[in-house]
Amino acid sequence: MASGAWQNPPDILVSSDARLIALRAGEVTYLQRLAGASGLARDTWLRLHGEAAAETLPREGSLAEGAILCRPGACTLRPALNAPAAVLLRGDPPQEACARVALVVSAEPVRGRCSAKVVDRFAVWRNGPHAVWLEPAGLRVLNDREARGARPWVPSAPQPRGTGAPEPPAVVQ
Repeated sequence: MASGAWQNPPDILVSSDARLIALRAGEVTYLQRLAGASGLARDTWLRLHGEAAAETLPREGSLAEGAILCRPGACTLRPALNAPAAVLLRGDPPQEACARVALVVSAEPVRGRCSAKVVDRFAVWRNGPHAVWLEPAGLRVLNDREARGARPWVPSAPQPRGTGAPEPPAVVQ
């Protein structure tokens, strides 16, 4: 029964369609919920962390003793002083964020090159929901595809259209 006390919940959760993104600072979960976001995913996340409700990320302001700093174009999360930082884009161009944080999270596709790890609409399309831990030892990202592994019942990753010729069918003899 005490094993839950040693559980380290993720600092960031991104739903399978990127319409629901949760940032966790301290004991509070803050949500960015876009139109059409799953209420089931939100309720599951809250129940998993033993919370009754979550707070909405504000347009501007500092939350959780400065762990989250929001401005109109983005929210930056740094859960601990020596932990890597992540930014949740809300309109800022990704190029600005890519140079200053370890992780860029966006409900929209982040196009172009980025030196930071990116969890965007395309990442969840390919690999499913993501959980992120911002730890002093570095960034740890786990997606649904990695968690389920390469098993016969796990569908292969979707491929964008026009990326080359399809694989020829296997010949059965």
